[in-house]
Amino acid sequence: MTKIGSDAIALFTVGGSLLFFAVVSVGLRLYVRLCLVKSLGLDDYLMIFALVLYALAESMLFSAMGKVIGKGPLELVSVMSSALKFVYVGEILYCVACVSILKLSVGVFLLRLLENKTQRLIVWITVCIVSLYSFGYVFSVIFQCKPVSFFWEPLSSKGHCVRPDIYPKLSYTHAVLIGTSDIIFSILPVWMLWNLQMKRSLKIVCGMLLCLGFLAGITTFVRIRYLKSLALENMLSFIASTSKLAVWTCAEPGVGICVASLATLRPLLRKFNIISQPSTKQSLPSSIERNKERINEGRKKVLQSESIEELALEERTIGSSNESV
Repeated sequence: MTKIGSDAIALFTVGGSLLFFAVVSVGLRLYVRLCLVKSLGLDDYLMIFALVLYALAESMLFSAMGKVIGKGPLELVSVMSSALKFVYVGEILYCVACVSILKLSVGVFLLRLLENKTQRLIVWITVCIVSLYSFGYVFSVIFQCKPVSFFWEPLSSKGHCVRPDIYPKLSYTHAVLIGTSDIIFSILPVWMLWNLQMKRSLKIVCGMLLCLGFLAGITTFVRIRYLKSLALENMLSFIASTSKLAVWTCAEPGVGICVASLATLRPLLRKFNIISQPSTKQSLPSSIERNKERINEGRKKVLQSESIEELALEERTIGSSNESV
């Protein structure tokens, strides 16, 4: 089996599987938001948009790989232009879906979850830096060649692209920013949970759900290894060498969408008694106990409608009462 052929199987398997799980996880997220929490937020709309763009990006990469699979060097020349068109569009959709929209969705979710001013400021700074650089990066991807069509018509003598050593450097910086933002977005919720009055087992479950973002960061840093293939000037070598990069390009946003959606599924876990009702320490004063009783009565009225951010708000209320006592 040729190198492109084996990479094509990996691309179709990994990309197809992650797209399936992304659709399922977003579907479960919408079920929680619409049926249990009964509140659809901006982060949910952004996640839906990211999923649509991710599906389109995968279809572009699948189409490009389908054009070149099983082709020899001479046959690649005849399909190179159409394959590179799919790569060009897929790369733009990846940048928008994986970075701009997906990171905005996670950032908005965290802003709903966090109350500490320092933590919220970190989210704002991270989102702004990633968004601004991503906007410039997408601009550089679109106009990396002059005219734009020279990207998929490299055999034409009328045009040129940026120096092959420049674009990989921009991509390295972009990937490091994305991976770092994933790690930051994973640490912040744990920081918040650490100071809440919750059962340790519940803290662990919630922390695991929110820390899944580390997986997205790992895929981003693994993808960096294959960015060197972007420096190749020969387009035939470029198509063959970027096949592994395409696999990780599909994996990165897919993992991000899945883990970001799983972090919102706590009400669903409670509905099926996978995790128990939170409880505070028994040694709290009687006034705190009365607050607990009122909160428990409210929980019974709304059944299973609370989300992670609502739980955090309740626990902060108990903490404030404790301080006043």
